[in-house]
Amino acid sequence: MELSILKRVTPYSAVQQYRYFKVLVQEFHVKLDIGFVNGLIAYLAPDEISESVARQRFMNDVQLSRQPLLTHIAVISSQEQRDFYDLLHFSPLKV
Repeated sequence: MELSILKRVTPYSAVQQYRYFKVLVQEFHVKLDIGFVNGLIAYLAPDEISESVARQRFMNDVQLSRQPLLTHIAVISSQEQRDFYDLLHFSPLKV
């Protein structure tokens, strides 16, 4: 795997500009121990939450689903960070 990035930093702008961004992924084999995989899954698994917290999160989701989508998009797009890429290159990927 290879990653090459050339980033332009300007002190007066909050916009990040990447002059060159290249990712090269070649064929490779990975062997993992099942104990390592199980440990990683256990580490990344979310902690159990109480029923009241789960109910509150569900009610928040229901409330958000009743709002128009354009309202949600306007809020998200006004808060997001903009990045510009002059050259973005992904070498052949084989999955």
